[in-house]
Amino acid sequence: MMNKFPHKEFEGVTYQFSHLKPLRLEISLSQDKKVISLYITFSCHCFTEKFDSEKHFEHHKYTHKKEIRAFDKIRYECSLQLPSIIQKMLSGKIYRTNESYTYVTEIVLDREEKYSIFFSLEKSTKLEDSLRIFIKSAYLKPLVSKNNAQNWRFQGLAGIILGIYPRKIKKMKPKKKKTP
Repeated sequence: MMNKFPHKEFEGVTYQFSHLKPLRLEISLSQDKKVISLYITFSCHCFTEKFDSEKHFEHHKYTHKKEIRAFDKIRYECSLQLPSIIQKMLSGKIYRTNESYTYVTEIVLDREEKYSIFFSLEKSTKLEDSLRIFIKSAYLKPLVSKNNAQNWRFQGLAGIILGIYPRKIKKMKPKKKKTP
């Protein structure tokens, strides 16, 4: 999956997206030092938001793969830090949300704020011991999850998805019977 984002002219400035070119990284899983490969690609949602005709004008429009979005300068500024944030994520804690995984970190713009990255993580069908990470979206937002949200260290989750580590099954607590 190759992401080639066309540049964006916005308010007299040309914005380039070379920082969001696909990445290939190798990491060692901590338990057994097995080296795995990661192929990371990005969505335009890392620097755009939903187009809202009430709030956005024609010059906000950004089209990628037939999807019309609105260019967002703040998301763009944050996205410049994504390659280095991904390096931190590889040793960080990952949370499960509906159909994605989430990683939250601190990011500094004018002040320190919470920055959430939403991504899919799948075993590659082409290469053994490799994973595909697709960064679906990233924006300023604190983690909003249930107290008992499922979470892992990235390396542990990678090992589980690749079948290197056994999948841990959470034991369900028996439901308490209501007393009449």
